[in-house]
Amino acid sequence: MAACAACSGDARTASSSGPLTVNIGTFLSKSGPSSLTDLAGVFSSEPLVAAAWDGRPLFRLAESVVESEDGLVLTVTLDGKVRFHTGDRITAPVVRELMLKKLPRLPEVSDIVVLDDRRLELRLSKPSSLKAEDLSAILVDSNDSDKLALRTGPFKFVSTEPMVLQRFDAYHQGQPTVERVEIRQYPTHRAAWTGMMRREVNFLHEVSRDAIDFVEAGGDIRAYPLLRPYYTALVFSMRHPVLRRREVRIAINEAVNRNEIVVNGMRGHGRIAEGPFWPYHWAYPQGRFPVAFNPEAAKLRLEAAGLKIGARTPQQMPSRFAFKCLVLTGDDRFERIAQLVQRQLYAVGIDMTIEPVPAKELQSRLLAGDFEAFILELGSGRSLNWARRAWHSPGLGTSGYPVTGYAAADAALDRLQIAHSDEEVREAMSDVMHAMRSDPPAAFLVWPHEARAASASFDIPYEPERDVFGSLWRLKEAAPDLKAQR
Repeated sequence: MAACAACSGDARTASSSGPLTVNIGTFLSKSGPSSLTDLAGVFSSEPLVAAAWDGRPLFRLAESVVESEDGLVLTVTLDGKVRFHTGDRITAPVVRELMLKKLPRLPEVSDIVVLDDRRLELRLSKPSSLKAEDLSAILVDSNDSDKLALRTGPFKFVSTEPMVLQRFDAYHQGQPTVERVEIRQYPTHRAAWTGMMRREVNFLHEVSRDAIDFVEAGGDIRAYPLLRPYYTALVFSMRHPVLRRREVRIAINEAVNRNEIVVNGMRGHGRIAEGPFWPYHWAYPQGRFPVAFNPEAAKLRLEAAGLKIGARTPQQMPSRFAFKCLVLTGDDRFERIAQLVQRQLYAVGIDMTIEPVPAKELQSRLLAGDFEAFILELGSGRSLNWARRAWHSPGLGTSGYPVTGYAAADAALDRLQIAHSDEEVREAMSDVMHAMRSDPPAAFLVWPHEARAASASFDIPYEPERDVFGSLWRLKEAAPDLKAQR
């Protein structure tokens, strides 16, 4: 009955007379079925250890993770209650096989060794270079068509074209309340939204910032805002003859009005970024590193550096110096922010030229260090290892991070890597923040708010700014009186 309702174009009422079905509409920038498989992994796959909202380790497939005294080995003991979608219990040999293909995403791991059926060792290239919560970076699964059942999440694959998942009754956290999940890909955000309005789907993977206010205005669709663990930054290359100067990068940070970016560039759907660390992490130095908007101080700093405003030329506006900033072609999220930063910097005499670049070219240029600056989202995750991978020298371009040439925070990042006690971690994180404030690799701008959207016919467990996808397997159909109120 649910499937028939969905086929008839009324997904919002699909669960009213049968098993509860979630029909998700999505626009994904990557093309092809692999992107849908990645999204389906949110519901079908799990890591050994997840990072909780505050960055603490949250054990999933692992029962425990123990670090050796020399810091070179993590011994992982698997939870014996967890089963693959095949019905078989997870074992160390199979987990090792699945993880080996993903080792490039864990460059700190040099080898994985099976000790017995439930234990394996992650051998590290450097002492204490990986903590338990850093294992959240990879899901234990396979995208091979013949191995899709080697997953442990609350839903298992029925088909990939169309993308359909079914409840996994033996899920180790409890039987899901949702019977079926179907994912439909649309060519644009607008098309996905139209599909929601036409009742082709009853859940939207992502609501653009421009549409959040409209969705929240009422009706039978509700928005669920979330803060993603990604920050938008204006990142500098140390190869640029002027940007490599510390006082210039400090001045740029002083000249940027982040509050204006949140209000006008993001329609209020964001929060100011102070650095590269997840702001809800338990060790985050709240209130100790506020960002200051002081364009007059920026002008004085640039004057003291000998950077005077030059005369206008046919090719260039009158300015102290110029640089090019790469942005992703056709993505108005970053173009809008870049335009605001461009105007703010020109107010202090800096000419920032915006250069839109297609995605493939942008990626290759960032990995090769072929840029002067760029504005883009960078992942922070909820663990601390992401910052070290992104900002420790040499640039880890081969691991998917831009090559900037920045090295000023290396010592502080090394201290953070080997910190163990809570006090040591807090002190090391503050050291990194101080190093990046006194010698900045970037102007950290904003943390973006985005949103999911769902039919009011669902009763969804929701906590402010947290992703409702994490609890989708537990959602229920709203009571009739609650539907009427919505």
